[in-house]
Amino acid sequence: MLSAMAEGKILRANLLSAQTQARKEMLLQLYATGMTILEALGDARVGVSYSAYRQWRARDPHFAAKVDLLRVDRDNVEPAPRGSRAEFAKKYFGMQYAAFQLMFLNEVDQMPPGNIVMCLWPPEHGKTTTFENYATEQLAVDPQFRMTVASANIRIASKIVSRVKNRLEPSGPFKQLVRDHGPFKPPVGMGRHETVAQPWSSQVFNVYKKADQDERDYNMQALGFKSEIVSTRCDHLHLDDLQSLKNLGQAEAMEEWVRQDALSRPGMSGKTSIVGTRVGEDDIYERLASDGDLDGILKVLKFKAITTDYTDPDNPVEMGLWPEKYTLDDYDRMRRKAGAEAWDRGYMMNPGASRKDATFQDSHIDPCKNPQISLLHRPTQGSFILVGLDPALGGMNCIIACEQRSDPSPKLIVRAIREAKNLRSNEQIMQELNQVIALMNQTGRTTDVVIETMNFQKGLARDERLLEMRQHYGFAMREHLTGWNKYDEDIGVASMVTSFIKREIELPWAEDPTTRNEIGELIRQLKAWRPGARGTKLRQDRVMALWFVWILWQSRWKRTNQSSGNTETLKRQGVPWRGTKSGLIIPVGAKI
Repeated sequence: MLSAMAEGKILRANLLSAQTQARKEMLLQLYATGMTILEALGDARVGVSYSAYRQWRARDPHFAAKVDLLRVDRDNVEPAPRGSRAEFAKKYFGMQYAAFQLMFLNEVDQMPPGNIVMCLWPPEHGKTTTFENYATEQLAVDPQFRMTVASANIRIASKIVSRVKNRLEPSGPFKQLVRDHGPFKPPVGMGRHETVAQPWSSQVFNVYKKADQDERDYNMQALGFKSEIVSTRCDHLHLDDLQSLKNLGQAEAMEEWVRQDALSRPGMSGKTSIVGTRVGEDDIYERLASDGDLDGILKVLKFKAITTDYTDPDNPVEMGLWPEKYTLDDYDRMRRKAGAEAWDRGYMMNPGASRKDATFQDSHIDPCKNPQISLLHRPTQGSFILVGLDPALGGMNCIIACEQRSDPSPKLIVRAIREAKNLRSNEQIMQELNQVIALMNQTGRTTDVVIETMNFQKGLARDERLLEMRQHYGFAMREHLTGWNKYDEDIGVASMVTSFIKREIELPWAEDPTTRNEIGELIRQLKAWRPGARGTKLRQDRVMALWFVWILWQSRWKRTNQSSGNTETLKRQGVPWRGTKSGLIIPVGAKI
């Protein structure tokens, strides 16, 4: 049970988070009425410093986008800062970005050179237009900027390049842009005999002001999947709708081309953006997002057409991604027109969620998300921690740590997820495990570590370094035998769904990128999991690590009548614990 002090800390943390969100909303309201940012910050209902406001912007890109969108409507009150993309789009394109579109552009601007941002969003939500606006602005302010656009085929990429080129024409749609920042189109001739040898086509072009630079690469060029890209260099590589249902079977070849050829073009000084719509399980977007080698390099944004706010679990609220353009009725029409599978795949970025054989569904998982908890938070002071390890050499090694909570009701809270790919030795696996346990033990106490012991892992469970770690931290080590019992309806992975339905499993869902990315991948694997699917065909390392923890937690808490102090018999045929037999009597409070 939690102490009164620990429970108080949790309540205070939740209260502070709610107060911060309320202050943000109040600042937006005051700013919209005509106050400056400094005036709004000084209002007693907000009452925070400018440095705190800057931290809000840095940590909450959605809040930053809302402020910037309000700013462009306040030309007579407070001009937008120099370089505001929202202001540029309004002035020259007559467009106002949606908050999620501006979030994408902010991520592109803020990511370090050499990094990648991948943004997945629904059809008809302006993903290509948003990049075309970005490309046009970049060439307007920096004529030396070099961009390469690649798509499923060169025709698609050429449409993007052609639209940007047409915007830069003197007779194009944005004449004020050309007057203020041009000329862009190279002149037909200079004098009686000279001509400017600059390309100006739908596949490749250079703007006029680039002519004074001795540079072989173009301002903008179009490429298709598998196009020759050797010797090409750019400041920004943009991959737009690389994959479709037609080439879904080429995901492996596409990944090789992207990793080996395309991503090397910007080098360490350029940036890469990838935008697209999910087309199926194991598509190029899933392959890149789940590649552990890209950790710290690739950031993934997922914009779902409909999200549900479970801040108040008893009154969930549905929200559309682009409320300025589409109502909830409009989204419902899109869903009915697309059909369940296409809606899940293309609009909700969750292929297979509507499969009839899906075990874990949105309705089971979404109520378990807690926006007040982050993976960056430490476990409750004095709490007990269970750790599950699904080890792999050469594959994906996964560790999940969960906090046990018994008051006011039994609950399992995910506190840490750590994955590492292509580990080459048991020593590396032990280092990963040690880091998770040390982190959890800063405020809690790791009581048990459950390790898969099939095949090579049998030796791992008896590794001397693990035994030393066990002695140092004082945890119990549990060997887990996984076979076809993981598909059993009573003891297998599928049985976890009951705990989700009862909200006994709690998933951190704060808005920080670490939490959303790590928990988001766990959720994706849960929804994709199905009986009989092998790990080589369907990623399930996070599901298995969570299951190892869950089955021990179930045995310890759920089958025991804690309130009466009685013992209860576990009716589990084939329980996968070494040395455990069906019908084991477990006293209340006893350690298994």
